[in-house]
Amino acid sequence: MKLLALSIIITLAINFHSFSQNGANIDAIQKKFNSLTDIYAVFTQYSNGKEQLSGKFYYKKFDKMRVESTNLLIISDGQTNWNYNEKEKRVVITSFDPEDVSILSLNKLVNDIPPSCNITKGENGSFILTPKKPGTMNFSKVELTANSDKLLTNVKITGNDGTLFTIDFTKIQTNQKLSDDFFKFTVKGETKVVDLR
Repeated sequence: MKLLALSIIITLAINFHSFSQNGANIDAIQKKFNSLTDIYAVFTQYSNGKEQLSGKFYYKKFDKMRVESTNLLIISDGQTNWNYNEKEKRVVITSFDPEDVSILSLNKLVNDIPPSCNITKGENGSFILTPKKPGTMNFSKVELTANSDKLLTNVKITGNDGTLFTIDFTKIQTNQKLSDDFFKFTVKGETKVVDLR
């Protein structure tokens, strides 16, 4: 559940990296996202106010992703996903699903999901997204807050079950020229492999 929550939060957060002041300019968000080659951010995730996970997040076009946290490494090269637990010395390998709406499908979220949401302006200049058809997505509400540079600093997601997931972003950097090899995982030593492809 933590990984799903992290996936939803980071995906939506990075996808809405830039905002217009009226809160309805999805074209500007898509244009900004599509102009970026890669994204880096330090994140802290909370569930109902309690810290759950923190670390570093990286994204590269198209659908390459890497999350680094204590004892946890999640990587996708856009075809294969690796979920490595360092403490257990175990990696779970799955196929990338282009239809899955998660952290592993940023391009889908940026370009396909926004037309399915109503966007309104919230308090303190935040933006609130709600599905046009309630119950059709894995959230009931998303609140996004950006800084004066239009970089996302906070995301609050209310799941369909009422659980509130929050993530804070700091040290956001873009276009860092991340290599494709950074989004690959190599099994080393006595790592237990669970291949679900």
